[in-house]
Amino acid sequence: MIVLTGSTGFIGRHVLDQLLISGEKVCVLLRQRQEKFPKQVEQIVLDLMDYSKVTSSLKGLGARKLIHMAWYAEHGKYWESEKNLDWVMASLNLIQSFVVAGGEKVVVAGSSAEYDWDYGYCREDETPLSPRTLYGISKQSTFNILTRYCMNMSVDLAWGRIFIPYGTGECEARLIPSLIRSLKNEVEPFSVNLRAYRDFLRVEDAARAIVHLLSPDAKGAYNISSGTPLRLLEVLRMIGSGLDSDISGYLAMERISSNEPLLLVGENQKLRALGWKPDYDFATGLEELL
Repeated sequence: MIVLTGSTGFIGRHVLDQLLISGEKVCVLLRQRQEKFPKQVEQIVLDLMDYSKVTSSLKGLGARKLIHMAWYAEHGKYWESEKNLDWVMASLNLIQSFVVAGGEKVVVAGSSAEYDWDYGYCREDETPLSPRTLYGISKQSTFNILTRYCMNMSVDLAWGRIFIPYGTGECEARLIPSLIRSLKNEVEPFSVNLRAYRDFLRVEDAARAIVHLLSPDAKGAYNISSGTPLRLLEVLRMIGSGLDSDISGYLAMERISSNEPLLLVGENQKLRALGWKPDYDFATGLEELL
């Protein structure tokens, strides 16, 4: 059995889909029962902040694998929110409880925000970890603690540093949905650093990557990324072309920010070595959204 948290989130719901496709028996930990979930999905209703309930729920469950996707991620607020500290502690309690209950494999969703963004091109075992935000620091701290703890307990830990997922179910306030809505004249245009390069990955591919980290060979940190830098100007042009919309308004109000990295892309050769490869290129993934 696999225990999954965050199963109603943007990426987590796709992780659940992938686990069901693979025929795995899944138990989800979630705050509210989901009637829409397939009947074969076992649901345990709890708050991950209720440490004793988490510990007691995992005892006797017999689960050997855990995928931890849950974290505070309210758009525009999570970067410096004190709720990140709550999630560090809740994550440590969850995983310690899982290990004590007999768990053998832990997969956790990390973030590209753990890296020193001044390096631009991020490699798991080479690029320094020097996060600029409380969110990034919290993720990195959790990674450091769990790396040592799991090693001491002879438990395999795989940590997926997710770059920029996009696709169905994404928060409307995020970049690609916002660009689509504005070019449909549903919201006002906004300034974008069109010179910047980013690493976009279709959410289904990100979910499959997370599931790949359940492999016995997957240990340590892995970038969950396309490995391909895409200029935001090109993203804008592709959306404009797909919608037959005028992008000149964006070109006139381009924003250049010294606080944001010009390049942020993750090398994904470690992930590919596990047998993963993306099903979508950006053009195909975007076309389905337009």
